[in-house]
Amino acid sequence: MRHLLIALVFLTSACVNATSVVTETKFQPVTKSQVPLMEPVHKIDYSYYPDSDFVNLKIPENFEYIKPTTLRYHMETGEYRHYSKQYFGVEKRYNGWDCHNILKNFKVNIAKTFKMGDDESFFKITVCQNHIAPMTHMDYKYMMEKMSDIILHHATNRNVKEPYYIKDVNNPQYAKYMLMANTAEFYAVFKDLMPLTPPEHEVIKAYFDEIFMGNPFHTQQRREQCDVNNPARIASTINRKNGNNGQTGIGMNGCGSYAYTMVNASLAYAISTNNNKLFKRAKMNLTHLLGSYDDNGIQVAQATRGGVSWGYHTDQTQYLGYTTEILASIGYDFLQHTMPRSGITVKEVMDMHWDIIDDHTLLGVYAKYNQGVMKRDQWNDVKDLPTLKVTQIMQQQKPWRHIALSNPRYLNEYRDEVTTIWGKEVNLKEIANSKSGGANNWYNHLFPSEYLYRINQSR
Repeated sequence: MRHLLIALVFLTSACVNATSVVTETKFQPVTKSQVPLMEPVHKIDYSYYPDSDFVNLKIPENFEYIKPTTLRYHMETGEYRHYSKQYFGVEKRYNGWDCHNILKNFKVNIAKTFKMGDDESFFKITVCQNHIAPMTHMDYKYMMEKMSDIILHHATNRNVKEPYYIKDVNNPQYAKYMLMANTAEFYAVFKDLMPLTPPEHEVIKAYFDEIFMGNPFHTQQRREQCDVNNPARIASTINRKNGNNGQTGIGMNGCGSYAYTMVNASLAYAISTNNNKLFKRAKMNLTHLLGSYDDNGIQVAQATRGGVSWGYHTDQTQYLGYTTEILASIGYDFLQHTMPRSGITVKEVMDMHWDIIDDHTLLGVYAKYNQGVMKRDQWNDVKDLPTLKVTQIMQQQKPWRHIALSNPRYLNEYRDEVTTIWGKEVNLKEIANSKSGGANNWYNHLFPSEYLYRINQSR
């Protein structure tokens, strides 16, 4: 979690691409007096989608994403219930901080963003969001009630918005997108167990439908959209302030953590609600996002994070693992999906990612640009260190076992051999099936990948 909190501080921007685009709505600048729920889709490069393997992929009619009985089984007997109870202080902090109302009311005080005493701070909103998953695993019935109230309040009041804010690091906007994604994913997984009336479900679905037809790649800085035709530019483009209403350069958040979180949430939500219209938009957005990976499978926006690039980049490995299981639910083999531009498969991307987990120096081609990080987190300070040491400093501790459990399908199908990681020989397939070492495996998604993998295997 410490890595996540640090990561949230350093993320920079998202924005607008000028070439090979589909423009659906005329762009209207945001003003202080009018901040929309979502920005319209504007100048996003969807040019690779028509030729992608996604085009003809549809949600089966009357498809059930996760059966309520199966869901109850995992929440009541799964190993994460045990892990959650060991998650130090989570219940005390969630209730002591009044996380329910912090998340429900969503107010970010820009002037006090990092002050622990400010209950409406970005920091506390972030921590409270991180506690949704362990709290749900500890007592899912309790959280059904709490999250129903939070989500219905958001849908009714449309209050999850960031204030008008032009700055290099836009913490309120990051918090907005992450909360939208977390609540949508929660609804996609648990909606059939939530104590909501049919009219309340309709209000909530109308809310999420609007969100996921909007632009998940936007930031107020108005920077250029991530370049899916030449992703190396994401790292090498210099960012500068441009007057009073924006920045120059490429907004890395436009293909970074919250973008992928939103896209995965939109996929799960569309499948769970049998909404092929939203599913098409989610597929288009996923195709755009995959364009930010270079020809070797490195995700450039996260690889360019200087001394903390290893931690950021492993997030992408976990996101890909989750996407794999979301799409496997409807019978699609995402690991054999062809990446835009490069022509390599997602499986080959994962091969590269596991090489990077063992050797952080493979990120050096982009990490040297030190984009979106503080002066203390420079690439030159870590490039010559052993990878194990790099994972122990710069507050990016994340066990590789945790990453392994996020990728059960890839490891089971393609990594049967003994692999060396940080000087030790390990069998990744055995670890993926061990059900151990993943105490923090809700790190990048609410419902653990290995749970969904087991569900998919039994369909």
